[in-house]
Amino acid sequence: MTSTLKQQLDRFTAEQNTRFFSSPIAVLLEERANKLDEILIVMWQECGLADSCCSLNAVGGYGRTSLHPYSDIDIAIIAPDDGSVFPEREISDFIMGLWDLGLDIGHSVRTESQAKKYATEDITIATNLLDIRCLYGNKQHSKRVRNFLYDEQGWADQAFLQAKLKEQNERHKKALNTALYLEPNIKANPGGLRDFQTILWVARKHLKISHTELLAQGDLLQEDEHFELIEAYDFICRIRWALHCVAKKPQETLLFEYQAEVAEFLKFGRGDSAQQAIERMMRQLFRAMTRLQELNQILCGNVRSSIMRDQQKQIIKLNQQFSLVDGLLNANTASVFIDKAQVINLFVLLAHHTQAKGISSHTLQLLRKVKHRLLGELQDYQSCREAFIRLFEHPKTLKKVLGLMHRYGVLEMYSTQWAQSEGRMQFDIHNAYTVDEHVYKTVSYISDFAFSNDNQESYHVAYGRVQNKLALLLAAFCHHLAGSQESDSHSTSAILAREFARFHNLKNASVELIEWLIENQELLITTSRTLDIYDPRTIKALNKKIKSLERLNALYTLTVADIMATNEDAWNDWQAAILEQLYLASREALKTDGKSIFEQRTVIRENKAQAQTILSNSDIALDNVTAFWSTLPNSFFTFTSAKELSEITAKVVSTQQFPLVFITQSEQQGCSTLVVYTPNRQKLFVDIFNTLTRAKVNVKDAELLETKDGNVLEVFRVLDFNDEQLSESYRIKRVISQIEQVITSGHKDCKLPVAKKIKNFDSEPMVEFIPTPKRDRTLLKVTTLNNPSYVDKICSVFRTHTLSIHSAKVTTLGESLESVFLLSDIHNQCLKEDLRNQVIDAFSYNLH
Repeated sequence: MTSTLKQQLDRFTAEQNTRFFSSPIAVLLEERANKLDEILIVMWQECGLADSCCSLNAVGGYGRTSLHPYSDIDIAIIAPDDGSVFPEREISDFIMGLWDLGLDIGHSVRTESQAKKYATEDITIATNLLDIRCLYGNKQHSKRVRNFLYDEQGWADQAFLQAKLKEQNERHKKALNTALYLEPNIKANPGGLRDFQTILWVARKHLKISHTELLAQGDLLQEDEHFELIEAYDFICRIRWALHCVAKKPQETLLFEYQAEVAEFLKFGRGDSAQQAIERMMRQLFRAMTRLQELNQILCGNVRSSIMRDQQKQIIKLNQQFSLVDGLLNANTASVFIDKAQVINLFVLLAHHTQAKGISSHTLQLLRKVKHRLLGELQDYQSCREAFIRLFEHPKTLKKVLGLMHRYGVLEMYSTQWAQSEGRMQFDIHNAYTVDEHVYKTVSYISDFAFSNDNQESYHVAYGRVQNKLALLLAAFCHHLAGSQESDSHSTSAILAREFARFHNLKNASVELIEWLIENQELLITTSRTLDIYDPRTIKALNKKIKSLERLNALYTLTVADIMATNEDAWNDWQAAILEQLYLASREALKTDGKSIFEQRTVIRENKAQAQTILSNSDIALDNVTAFWSTLPNSFFTFTSAKELSEITAKVVSTQQFPLVFITQSEQQGCSTLVVYTPNRQKLFVDIFNTLTRAKVNVKDAELLETKDGNVLEVFRVLDFNDEQLSESYRIKRVISQIEQVITSGHKDCKLPVAKKIKNFDSEPMVEFIPTPKRDRTLLKVTTLNNPSYVDKICSVFRTHTLSIHSAKVTTLGESLESVFLLSDIHNQCLKEDLRNQVIDAFSYNLH
C-alpha cells in the first residue's frame, strides 16, 4: 500500500514539473496539497479510522493548501472532549505509515479543549491552528478551534499582532536585517516566504476571513500593492519549488552549490552563461524579497492602525510636511512628495530626531508611488544634493537613516550608479553580501565607530583622529560605484566617486581624499598580506604612497570597515593584530616626517637585548645563545618579538635532538605560533602545510629561514578551525605529534579536505610578480581557490626551476587562498625576466 502511494506521488511530482511553466505556481501548490489530501484520507481509512471519534486536519502551509515538493506536512488530529474511546493503536499505525511514505510529518494529537489551551499559551501553535482545514471526520472540531482564535478568546488582535511582529523582528535580527545574502534563506530571511505568511496571519486574525478571501480583496493594501505582493510571492515560490526539486529535500537556503541548477531549472540560462544566469535570477529574487519586505511593513502598519484607531495618538508636528506620530515619521498630506526635495528631507528629519523609530506605513505607501518615476533623478536637484550631504554630516544617525533609504529603494531613486549595483552578485567566493549591501554595511561600521568604545580599539582611535569624516563616509559610500568589488574596478570607482563628489560641490580637499581612498582601498590589506610589515623598508615604501597622517587614519578606518562588511567571519583577532601593527608602524614613521625610528639595526639590537634579559633568568649559557643567533639571518630578529625570540631560543638551545616542534601563543598578534627546527629536506614546507590542513589548522603566515649550519627554522602563524588560537592542551599535543611524524617519516599521500563550496566556482588562478624593496629577492603572489593540493603544485614549480623559498604568507579569504612567496634563483639572486616567464608558464600548466 505504502509503496503504491509513494509511486503515485513521485509520478505526480514529475507530471507537475512538466507543467511548471504553463501553470500558475499557486495552482501547482494547491494541486499538491489536494493530492496529499487524497493520500492521507486513503491511509486514514485503511488504518480503520473512518468511523473514529477523531478528526484529521491540515494545519500550517498544508492547511492553506500550499505545498512545495518537499514541504513538511503538518497535521492536527483532534479528539472530542466527551471521553470517547481514543483509537491510539490505529493513529500510531497512521503516523508510521506517513513516515514510511517518506513524508516529513509534523503532527499533534490533542482533544479540542487541549488544542485551545495550547493555542492560548503558545503563539506558534495559535498561528499553526489559524490555518486549520478539516480533511476527514467531524468538521465542527476545526470550526470551533478557528472560531475560538477569531473571536479573541485565546489571543486579542493587538496581542497577536505584537507577538507576531516580535517573532518577525527576532527572525530578521538573526538574519542581520537583510535579504541580500549571496546565499539567502528564501523562507526565513527578511522578505522571504515567512514575511508573506506573517502578512496573512495578522490580516486574517484581524479581519476574520480565510487566506483566499484575504488575497481576493484589497482592504489593507491598494490594488497596485496587492498585485505587486502576489507577483513577488509567486516568484519566490517558483524559486523554492525549483530549489526543492534540485536539492531533492526541503532545502530553504539557496546555497552556491544549487544556484546554477536552479537557474537552469527556471530557464535563466546554463553552460557558458551560467554565471550570468545566476546573476539574473538572484537580482530578480532580491528585488522580489525587498518588495515583499516593504509590503509586509505597510500591511502590518495598516493592521496596527486599524486595531488602534480608537486609541489616542501622540502627535508632534515637525514642519508643514511631516509629523511624528507615535514615534513614526508621517506625511501630513498625500501630495507631500510632489516637491521632490521632501523625499530626502524626510530622512534628514529622521537623522535629526533620534526619538523617531522609523517611517509610518502611510508615508511608505506615498514614497513607493513616486519611486518608479524618480529612478536616479533625485541627485539632479540641487536641494536634494544639499540634503543628501547633510545626512553624511551626522555619523551617529547615518547607519539608521541610510539603512532605511537602502531598504525602501530611495538610494536607487537618488543615484543611477547605486541602482546599477543593487542586487549584484559577487563571484569572488569570500563575500557574503551583494555589492549594495556590502557598501551599506561598510558605511554602517564606520558610523558605529562614532560611538564611544570602552576598549578603544586602534580603529576607533584612528576614526576619532580623522579630520574630514565627511570625505571618509562618502568614500565608503562610493567605494564600489563601478558595481564590482574586483580590484581592477577600483580605479573606475575612484573616477565615478570624483565626479559624484564634484557634482555635490565638495571642496577640492574632500574630492581628492575620496578619490585617493577608493583608488588605494586595498593598500593596507595588500601590504599586510604580501610584505614583511616588520621591515622598515616596507613601512618607508608604504608611507611614500600615504604621505600624511590624515590619509593613514582614514584609510585604516575604511579598510577595517570594508573587511568587517565582507562576511561575518572576515574580521578576527589575527586580522586585527596584523593591520594594527602595520598602522602603528606607519603612524610612528609619519610622525617623524617619514624617517623611521625603527631602523633595522636598532630593531635587531633592541630585540636581542630584551630577549637576553628574559633569558638571563634561566640556566641557559649566553655563549650558546650567541652561537645559535649567529646562524640566523637578520630578518628573523625583525619579525619576531623579544618574547618569542627568547622562547624559541630557549627551546632550541636546551634541546639536543631533532626535530624540534613546539607551539607558543602570540597574544599581541592574536594567533598561535608553530615553530619547527630541523635539518632541511625537499618538500618539508609542503609536508608541514598539508599536515596542518588535514588537522584543520589554518596557516595565516609562514617564515622559512635556512640557518648557516644546514638546518631550517620554520615559523608558522596559525589559527584553529574556529579562527581562534590553539588553546586546548590535547589539541596542541596532537598537532605537534602529527608534525613530528611527517618530518621523520615523510608525507603519506592522502586526499586533503577541500571545502565543499569551491566545487561551485570556476576561478582561474592568478599569478603575478609584485614589487619588493629587497633587490636580491623576487616576490610572487598566487591566488587560487582554497584547494590544499595547490600548495604542493606551487612548490613543485619552484623545485623544477631550482627556486628557494625564503618566506611565505598564506592568507585564507573564505574559499580563496592567497599565497605570497619571497624567492631567489639558484644563484641566490632575484628572478630575471626569462625565468619569471618560465615560472608563469609552468603555473598555467600545473594549476589547471
